[in-house]
Amino acid sequence: MAQTLKPEKRKAILDSARARFRKFGVRATTMNEIAEDAGLSVGNLYRYFANKTEIIAACAEEFAKAHKLTIEEILASKEKAFSKLERYIWARFEASQRVRTGSDYVAEIARAVIEAKPDRLQEESRLFKQFVLDVLKAGMESGELAIADVQIESDVFCYAVAFFFPIAGNVLVVEPEIGELKKVLKWFKDKWAI
Repeated sequence: MAQTLKPEKRKAILDSARARFRKFGVRATTMNEIAEDAGLSVGNLYRYFANKTEIIAACAEEFAKAHKLTIEEILASKEKAFSKLERYIWARFEASQRVRTGSDYVAEIARAVIEAKPDRLQEESRLFKQFVLDVLKAGMESGELAIADVQIESDVFCYAVAFFFPIAGNVLVVEPEIGELKKVLKWFKDKWAI
C-alpha cells in the first residue's frame, strides 16, 4: 500500500533547507542535515525529494507561488490603478531586498536556483511585465491614467524600475535606495495623471 506524502513534512523539509542554505550555503548543506533539522529520517526525506536540486526547485516554486498570490491579491483589490502599481512595486522591492541581503551565500543560492530552474528569471520577468501592462490598461480603461502607447510605456516603466530589483548575487555598483525608487514612481504617476 502506497504511503501518502504529508504537506506538513514537505513544508518542514523546505523550511529546514532554506534555513540551512542561508546559514551554511547550498554546497555545505547535506541531505542528512536537512532531514535532521526537519525531524525526519534521511530515508523519509528521500521519499519527498531525490536530491538538493529538487529541494531548491521546490523552494523556487514556492517563491513564484507567493509572487503570483501577491499579484492576484493586488489585482482583486479596489485600489486605483497607480496605487496597485505602487503596492506591487514596493512588494517586489521588499522581496528583492530580503533575497539579496538575507544571507552571506546569496550568490551561491542564486546560482543553484538558476541551475535547478533555468526559466525562473524569465518567468519572474514575464509576471512582472504582464502585471504592469494589465494595471496600466485597466487604468486607461477606467479613465484614471492617460497613456499614449500602453505597450511602450509599460516596457519603459519596467526597465526604469528594474534597476531597483538587482539579481541576487550580482555585484552592485550602486545600492538601490528607497528614496530614488520613490522619485521614479512619482515621475510616472505625474506623467500618467489625468
